[in-house]
Amino acid sequence: MPSSRSTVGNNLVLASFLAALSYLPFELVAKITLVVCVYLFVADPFPPSSRLIALVITIIVGILSKLHKQHTMYEKDQQESYHTTGITTSSRPTTVKRKKRKEN
Repeated sequence: MPSSRSTVGNNLVLASFLAALSYLPFELVAKITLVVCVYLFVADPFPPSSRLIALVITIIVGILSKLHKQHTMYEKDQQESYHTTGITTSSRPTTVKRKKRKEN
């Protein structure tokens, strides 16, 4: 039975690794994740669930990658429309509310 000290040490190593990944570009992290998934699928280190976990993670990375691509394209379009027209686009038009004058 592992001691609580080694469990805490393992959690700190994992937390440090994940923190280091947060500073890398998304594309690189996605590729590293897919390589790990391929390893899990081929090696099958913990038999009934490792292949299922690898497939689920691959699907999640694919969805996140697609969302990331759409987001960057949207931002690029917004910047281009701002630079060409000088007007920002928003979902709601801005209106100025004026106070009614009291008539004497």
